[in-house]
Amino acid sequence: MPSVGSAALIEADAGEHLTFEDESYSTTTNGQHVMAAIKGGIIDATGVNLTSSGTAAAGVFADRNGTVNFSGGSVSTSGANSVGASAYTGGTMNIGLDPAGNPTTIHTTGDNATGVLAATGGTVNATGANVITEGYAALSLIHI
Repeated sequence: MPSVGSAALIEADAGEHLTFEDESYSTTTNGQHVMAAIKGGIIDATGVNLTSSGTAAAGVFADRNGTVNFSGGSVSTSGANSVGASAYTGGTMNIGLDPAGNPTTIHTTGDNATGVLAATGGTVNATGANVITEGYAALSLIHI
């Protein structure tokens, strides 16, 4: 059973492997990610649509050796300082085409938002991703 809490609406923790297909999830809570894989947890999401309007939140997030495989579908964030897709501290984010060849669309509209972020040892592999950023000082891709 996925963890549900303030850090993420849906969270795969150590030993969990969650699979989602053609579903939609959203959150309006500041600082709450829509979907996160942490501590070795794994998420496979195909044709999934995620929406976040909270500030300082991520649509999809991988951290501490968590892995997210996100293909097709979309990630939309509208809060300031938010991130569409991010990987930190050994986390791996794989963004690509769904089985029918449809790309993943990542769209951020908040000020200081980032489309895709890899930081502090996180890895992002993006093949077949459309990244669109709008908003003051918004950036499409960052690797720190």
